[in-house]
Amino acid sequence: WDEPESYGAGVANLRWLAAALAGRPLPPWPWHELPGYQFAADTVRAAVAGLADRLLWDPGSYLGFHLANLLFAALAVALVARLAAREAGPIVAPLAATSLLLQPKLIAHAQANPKDVVALLAWCVAVLAVARAARRGGLLDYAVLGVGAGAAVASHVTAVLLAPLALLWVLGAGTGPPRRRALGLLVAGIVASMVTLLLWPWLWPDPWTRAAYLLHKLRTFDVPMQVLYLGRLWRPRELPWHYGMLSLAIATPLPLLLAAGGGLLAAFRRGPATRLCRLAALWLGLLLLADLRAPARYDGARHLLPALPALALLAAGGIADVATRLRAWRVRSPQRLAPRAVSRLFGAVAIGVPLLLAVQLAAIHPYADAFLNAAARAWLGPEAQRRVELESWGGTYKEGAAWLLAHTPPDALVLVPIGPQAAAPFLAGRRELRPHDGDFDRRRPQYLMLMAREAWYTPRARRIVEGERPLFSIRRQGSTLLAIYRVPPLPTSR
Repeated sequence: WDEPESYGAGVANLRWLAAALAGRPLPPWPWHELPGYQFAADTVRAAVAGLADRLLWDPGSYLGFHLANLLFAALAVALVARLAAREAGPIVAPLAATSLLLQPKLIAHAQANPKDVVALLAWCVAVLAVARAARRGGLLDYAVLGVGAGAAVASHVTAVLLAPLALLWVLGAGTGPPRRRALGLLVAGIVASMVTLLLWPWLWPDPWTRAAYLLHKLRTFDVPMQVLYLGRLWRPRELPWHYGMLSLAIATPLPLLLAAGGGLLAAFRRGPATRLCRLAALWLGLLLLADLRAPARYDGARHLLPALPALALLAAGGIADVATRLRAWRVRSPQRLAPRAVSRLFGAVAIGVPLLLAVQLAAIHPYADAFLNAAARAWLGPEAQRRVELESWGGTYKEGAAWLLAHTPPDALVLVPIGPQAAAPFLAGRRELRPHDGDFDRRRPQYLMLMAREAWYTPRARRIVEGERPLFSIRRQGSTLLAIYRVPPLPTSR
């Protein structure tokens, strides 16, 4: 959905840099709602994509861009494992990495939505730097924290929450004299400000005025759309307080939620994973609190994507805490069979549950963004897309376009009223795409392709969905993600 914007921004950034180095006039900043937003990430991604496309695919292909996204996501997994090892020991690292890899939202956004993968990676970099500064407390560690935090702020608006996170964690759980920790945080803040400015060139001509503009835009942010939530259409500013949290909960596998609950308990009692769980709980809590205070909310759990590493760390900490307590129980009761049996059962669950989740993810692939856990499916019932939005970010258009190319005549009109830019690459040069729900042309057959985004349906599309049977549909977990209909032409206007 956002690939043309993000990839285009990266290419424009490369041209901007070339113009600056050559001393030519700089082009304007027409890309992204916040001008110059994600400058560094977009530029790196576009450079990697361009190189990959030249070496492996065709210039201009989106495959190189997808590869860059996957590399960003893979780096985030590695950083989460490193953070877990630093705070709770090397045994917890693979638990944390696996817990993150089994998050459907991570898999989905690594391949389908570029903006929030950057946010997730930026948070992983910065929180690892926070943990390092709190443990070691050297001047260089605080400088590294400033670099990570500054890069994060230039990459995603939620990164401003790193300031209270660093303040609370370093002062509350750091080592060294309090005065040195406070001075270190001051150094980190100065470095972060400098790095943010360096990585956001749009700010350079007038930093204070443009920063004030950004703050005003964020405080008054709204989008002209409706959101389907619990069977009702809402404006983004009117959604109930539980929208973000519930959206994240129903999209997270139940075993990971239960393990994360165990991690929250472990944060309140002594154990090898206590420190890790407390840091992860602070991380998650700040993001959920910010979601409650957001001026407008939409797109389900997408804006809480940086919370996934925190959930993974809590889950890993919860599993590690249970394993530690079982081990202690066996030591205290060496002659009893019950502890051994429970330990074996725990081991079987620890191996079987990830395998089961992997099978579920394979079954829903490549539409992991539409995943609902078992409790959510039971609660929402069949055709859950009529109660909550099941995202696909236009990814279903690839399979839908393949069906159209195989089953429709070459002169057919393909009507795509929702996100036609996401369908265009699959139909270009082979079928004529119209970005609306009907056409007056009576000479050519017309097919309507609809992704499951009911809040965006036109009145005509809604009547067709409610009264017609689709020729083709994509279904996962009892819900419809895309449907294609043969439709009559619009009546001739008089």
